[in-house]
Amino acid sequence: MKTVRPAMPDLLGSLNAPQREAVLHGRGPLLVLAGAGSGKTRVIMHRMAHLMQQGVLPERLLGVTFTNKAARQMRQRLSALAGRGSGKVNLCTFHSLGLLIIKEAPEAAGVRPGFCIYDTSDQLSLIRDLLRQVKVADRRLDNGRILELILSTKKKKLAEVALRWGDDYEMAAFDLYPRYVAQMRAYNALDFDDLILRSQQALADPQVGKHWAQRFDYVMVDEYQDTSADQLALLQALCRLQQNICAVGDDDQAIYGWRGAVADNILGFGKTFAAAREVILAQNYRSTGNILRAANAIIAKNTARKGKSLFTADADGEPVHLVACGDEEDEALFVCETLHKRHACGVPYRDMAVLYRSNVQSRAFEEVLRLEGVPYQVIGGQAFFDRKEVRDAMAYLAVLHNPGDEVALRRIVNVPPRGIGAQSLERLEAAAAAQGSSLWEAVCRAEEVPGLGRAARQGAASLAQLLGEVGPRLKAASRGQAAAQAGELFARLQLKE
Repeated sequence: MKTVRPAMPDLLGSLNAPQREAVLHGRGPLLVLAGAGSGKTRVIMHRMAHLMQQGVLPERLLGVTFTNKAARQMRQRLSALAGRGSGKVNLCTFHSLGLLIIKEAPEAAGVRPGFCIYDTSDQLSLIRDLLRQVKVADRRLDNGRILELILSTKKKKLAEVALRWGDDYEMAAFDLYPRYVAQMRAYNALDFDDLILRSQQALADPQVGKHWAQRFDYVMVDEYQDTSADQLALLQALCRLQQNICAVGDDDQAIYGWRGAVADNILGFGKTFAAAREVILAQNYRSTGNILRAANAIIAKNTARKGKSLFTADADGEPVHLVACGDEEDEALFVCETLHKRHACGVPYRDMAVLYRSNVQSRAFEEVLRLEGVPYQVIGGQAFFDRKEVRDAMAYLAVLHNPGDEVALRRIVNVPPRGIGAQSLERLEAAAAAQGSSLWEAVCRAEEVPGLGRAARQGAASLAQLLGEVGPRLKAASRGQAAAQAGELFARLQLKE
């Protein structure tokens, strides 16, 4: 369905020829091979604005990327380019798209309404609970490694993975995998992988699949080289009727195979989507000539690639230096010496940066910089939602939304302290298991739990009373009222200053 919209002035004037070709592409699949710094996001935004200019309704456009930050930036750029009407364009991550599909058809996705989402912290808490249940002797095992193996198993056939397992971690994961799946189902909880897998399940339903395949006229995907097999299947289901998919990515940046990304998705785009058109963006607007020549020389050694050579209209810039150091301490000393020299030439320390591949490498640099008196700041401290008080607050909201979320309930049952220690919690869990009820039901009937001390009974009663009062009011409140009531709850619990 189309509508006539006012012209957007100079929409194509700032684009180079390949960018313009991609923006003006009509119907049918399109792969935009976009080198680093070549304006790929610019192409997606201008293409969306152009389609709106041609009369495509904004709500019939879908843009998918990988992070919330990228989605927000796309929203801001599109708004600046196309105006207020762009607010109806669907811009989201793969996970938020999957969540929307599941919310609209929970039964087809195999979940009950009111399900909750577990993040990594919640998942690790569940792993710890499961390890305690199966009485794993070796407490030195890294729960994160076990969780990683369990999640990789979800994406493959269990028998296939089991053939390769044998060490302590793999055996623990093999033992916990069915328990993890069963417990998540009992808690009506989904993890981030489930958002993709369960949305696929929902789209397999004929009615649900048809509805979503008819929902969008054009689908645009950013960072296509990072898509997994399941994400590709999700895109195929959405585009199966019209095939109007524009995938933007760079096969030379396909580095996330360790987390499920499949490089063949971008290399085999033409096989997946027949009669696909391909546009290459090779002009770089970010780097100097010397950097690009070094990058081109290195990546040319990769024979499994589409093949492109980046260039720039800018100057060559400073030469690229490759320095081989004996160890991490020598490397840190060399970097520190270089910083000193630059500073002596008048460059402020605040205008210099040290980039490293992983966080564990920062220690050597920090030690040397501290000894040499070089002021520094490590960027990327603890995220807001990782703070204990924030996670406690989120757990309270999770229990109010879904009392069956036992990971969240275990977290807050004694926060703030209300006399329900580890032994009391075990008695509540044992009572729930014996009665075939949930942990929340056991908390509400704490007076009937054998062996539970007076303080624990009173604490459980106060928790049940508190949530029983707040829950109905919170559910009946408007968004603004709910935020205010949640704030009052956190204040009562002393979870905020």
